[in-house]
Amino acid sequence: MARDPNSHLSSEELAWLADQAASTAETRDRSLDRAEAEAHSRVCSECGLLLKAEGEVRERLFRLGSQAVSFRKAGCPDEQRWAEVAAGTLPEAEARVLLQHASSCDHCGPLLRERTEDLNPEISAEDQELIGRLPSASRDWQAHLASRMADVQQANRSESREAQAVQVRPSRRQTFSWLRWAVPVAAVFAVAVLGVLTWMQRSPSLSSTNQLIAQAYTEQRPFEWRFPDARYGPVRQRRGAPDPRMDESPALLEAESSIAHALAKHPDDPGWLQAKARTELLEGNYGVAIEALTRAESSSSADESLQLDLAIAYGERARSQTNRSSQFADYDRALQLLNQILARNPNNEVALFNRAVVNEQMNKRAEAVSDWERYLKLDSEGAWVDEAKKKIGNAR
Repeated sequence: MARDPNSHLSSEELAWLADQAASTAETRDRSLDRAEAEAHSRVCSECGLLLKAEGEVRERLFRLGSQAVSFRKAGCPDEQRWAEVAAGTLPEAEARVLLQHASSCDHCGPLLRERTEDLNPEISAEDQELIGRLPSASRDWQAHLASRMADVQQANRSESREAQAVQVRPSRRQTFSWLRWAVPVAAVFAVAVLGVLTWMQRSPSLSSTNQLIAQAYTEQRPFEWRFPDARYGPVRQRRGAPDPRMDESPALLEAESSIAHALAKHPDDPGWLQAKARTELLEGNYGVAIEALTRAESSSSADESLQLDLAIAYGERARSQTNRSSQFADYDRALQLLNQILARNPNNEVALFNRAVVNEQMNKRAEAVSDWERYLKLDSEGAWVDEAKKKIGNAR
């Protein structure tokens, strides 16, 4: 029977593909052709990742099952590092290197397993769903694995007696029967492998995407407003263009690609909607930015950064308005948003800087000067301070 190209491989099918020792008889008995299933896993990114994770889980577990005690090697990191990996406190790149080491080291693999069990980290609902699809997450699979690992240990026991005579005394935990920890370790290593794959899938992350947007702003700052979390850059406007749109910034193009991919999966995610709005602001598409930010705010109304971005969007749209009434209405919306932020946090430098810009553009020079002076009491040096001082001189 031909496979539906739109359906994912089942847990049983993934286990069957991952089992390299599957017999020819088993293959003949199945309604799904093995080559057809393998072809599906190559074109379906989700099934491909799950199959890869399943194979790696099996490989690591049986590597651990082949040897109960192993000496620390020259390249093994300190034991404390595994606690940091399990706790998720290390940078992504460093943690990935350590996980790769643990996957091939008989000494460090069990240490990482123990630290992960001790911490018992919480797993997101999305990751739980993916883990649940792994055959190794099923109780039957784990029970079968425990039995097979016990057989492996029994076969290796006679070979390891001579080596154990010269080895250090194993810890009490290591003397436990494989049958007592084989079941939970299957799930633990499924989580570890899936964590690495999840990092890869989310690269670049929302955080790194926002960093790209901030970089694009700094390199080609298209308006006077301060952008949250962005370094200073001089205002640049394209010659001959009525709106201050961005040039073809590589950082911005990369960010837009990541945002499009993320929103295709999670169209209502407020973080990615905000990132989209920021790219639209830099491109001069203020109406689109306002729409995206309004959608994001409906899910995360307490987020101050959303109000900051909305104030910029309304302020920039006001500058493009030809109708005086509409222009004033947009400036007034921007001013109200910034007033709300500063009522809660009077020392928000970005909000204070941007409110001074709004007052300046509304020809409220006294209010603008007051805001610039307040700003200079909070920020004492740097390029933003130099710009504020120039603006005070112009306003006066």
